[in-house]
Amino acid sequence: MGNICLKYREEENGLESQFEISSFPTLLLFKDGYYYKYKENRTVEAFKNFINKKHDPSEGTKIPAKKTWLEKAKNLVMQIVDNYVDLMDDYGMSGVSRTVKVGIVVTFLLLPLILLPICCITLCTSKKEEGEVNEAKSKKE
Repeated sequence: MGNICLKYREEENGLESQFEISSFPTLLLFKDGYYYKYKENRTVEAFKNFINKKHDPSEGTKIPAKKTWLEKAKNLVMQIVDNYVDLMDDYGMSGVSRTVKVGIVVTFLLLPLILLPICCITLCTSKKEEGEVNEAKSKKE
């Protein structure tokens, strides 16, 4: 016998992308390294038949490895980029190619990450120089 997973609410917890869940409720049977989506009638007898039948691995999908934090971060960034691209379409940029819109979004997302360290280094350097000047002035007095 395998394990059963019933996904019945739209709350993001990673299962949707890991197991390609696109509608709710979704019933999955996990058995021998594969998972099988239930697509039959929603009756007790049909559920029993689905659970107890011999499943051919070619009918199922191999259970994917758990995503690393880097893969999760990549997916999150891609969702953010897609959301901004959709917003651009909503606000009259539907004639602009997707590649250009993605470039614009990535530029505006990365720009703060590039400028922040530069600003911090510049600020720290100027504060240090200011401190050295003040120290030199106090030694002269």
